[in-house]
Amino acid sequence: MYFLSNQYVRQSVLSNYNRLNNIHRFWIFVTIYFTGIMKEILKKYANDLLGYLLICITGIIQVHKIPFHLDLLPTDDAHYMSMGFSIGKKLIVNYGPLYCLWFKFLQKIFVQPITVYYVSFMAITVATPALLFGFLRRFNMGLLPAFIFAFLFQTSELNMFLNSWPKISHFAIIGVMTFIIATRNIKSPIYFYLLSTGFILVMSYVRPEYFLSFVFMVLWCVGYICFKNKLHLSKHQWFAVLAVCCLSALLLFALGSSMSGGRTGIAISQHYMWNYVEWHHLPKTAWLNWYEVSQKHFGQADSFSQFMQANPKEFFHMISYNFVQFFVKNTQRLNDVFFPKTLFRMALPIGCLIIGLLIILNIVFFGVAAVKKYFSQNIHILLVLLLFSLPALMSSVLIYPREHYLVLLLPLLYFIISGLLINLVSVKNTLKQGVALCVLGILSMVFVPRAGAYTYYNIWEAYEEQYCAKAINKIKSLSIKEHINLLESEGGIYVFIRKNISYVHGFYKQEPFYALLQKKKINMIYVSPILLADKHFYQDKEWQDFQQHYEKYGFKKIGFSTDKRHYLYVKASLN
Repeated sequence: MYFLSNQYVRQSVLSNYNRLNNIHRFWIFVTIYFTGIMKEILKKYANDLLGYLLICITGIIQVHKIPFHLDLLPTDDAHYMSMGFSIGKKLIVNYGPLYCLWFKFLQKIFVQPITVYYVSFMAITVATPALLFGFLRRFNMGLLPAFIFAFLFQTSELNMFLNSWPKISHFAIIGVMTFIIATRNIKSPIYFYLLSTGFILVMSYVRPEYFLSFVFMVLWCVGYICFKNKLHLSKHQWFAVLAVCCLSALLLFALGSSMSGGRTGIAISQHYMWNYVEWHHLPKTAWLNWYEVSQKHFGQADSFSQFMQANPKEFFHMISYNFVQFFVKNTQRLNDVFFPKTLFRMALPIGCLIIGLLIILNIVFFGVAAVKKYFSQNIHILLVLLLFSLPALMSSVLIYPREHYLVLLLPLLYFIISGLLINLVSVKNTLKQGVALCVLGILSMVFVPRAGAYTYYNIWEAYEEQYCAKAINKIKSLSIKEHINLLESEGGIYVFIRKNISYVHGFYKQEPFYALLQKKKINMIYVSPILLADKHFYQDKEWQDFQQHYEKYGFKKIGFSTDKRHYLYVKASLN
């Protein structure tokens, strides 16, 4: 054993061994044994650990001032956080419960919702490129090329995600890459497929689309066992099959399917409206009318089949448009992944040419043998990554090619790139590698774009002022003890306040304004460009009258933004 190979340690342990009780003997054994293991790991993976460290330090330098630039947008991430805080009271299976649990974990440490929101954003932004570095190294990409790929992704807008989309897809691929890193050396395909089946089911409680991957993985495992292995498995393999089946059944029985709950209809309707806005060259705020437009073209459709039956021509128009836009938009996004705009001013054709030349030169000078060997040896990993990617590909075409669907494709993309560039060499001397990596790491810390270098977006437009954060702080500063019924159209800033406040969503306003005011007992209104652009408000004469005579109805106006487009109406009697 390792710890007994040192003669001084061996003499010390053996000479005093009989004098110790069993607990002390066990503790000495564990301490020395694992110290030996750690020394072996450090000796073998010192440069990789250094790479992780440098990527994380660079990421922290990049994002540490995010709270001074990123607004507290009450979009999907804020609602995942809110559900995470309430996870002991209710659990919505089709709304990423494991991602919600992540926020619950952070709440135990940081308590305040605003702090939790920013810490989650920064932690995921730092962790994703760090795991990408490990993922590439696990497939034997050179140390320096792997670091460069990870750094370029780190600085890209697809990693920063400053356009109001949630970080749940980054959270998902962190899980996927961690799983592949951990199981890379499993030689038996059957064990790898069984582990993947269970893991995909677990990950479906992060991204519900993964449940479709789970179904396909189950079918593949059944086919592999029945037709490839002819049902000839060892006792241990049959035990593994039984264990995965029982644990999967138990999880499904306890939580249910992550695909249940009927979110499909809303997703199609809302994203159809984004296409509709592009087709008719409408302002982005026209998206607010998604419900009426969807009803006009598809009625009360709530599933893919119902949408197709309601209006086949428009449905296939949407799908064909999404198919084309999948390549158009994602090519531009990937150009930013490999040549980030904050570092380069690289035109799309030039970026594609550089990547293509790297792959061609690699194959021409080193041959295709290594590339073929890479894919043949990792065919089972390729299959699992394809199954992980399949729902994102389908959703991009059937719903809309959103950025976070591209994020879900990144493990597969980088796996393929790693294979095509398998012969990219690095200095083989460990010391020289470490020195070169340190130099590269220092340069990355110097040149990594800071938080202020990026453009930040809400759903509609770029912003420089943290309007929602200012509104939240202003409401808090009023120190109101009575219950607040807040009308707003941002999406729910109440999740950052939580105490003594409920939310009336301006999106769903149907009645005249004064009827809504009385019905919902509204005593505070957050006015923003989003609310003012909603036709349910600007076409409502009662709302127009209220804006002119709000004092008549017992409200006072409180401003807090420099551009005067954001302000509060607060009931004067509210204490």
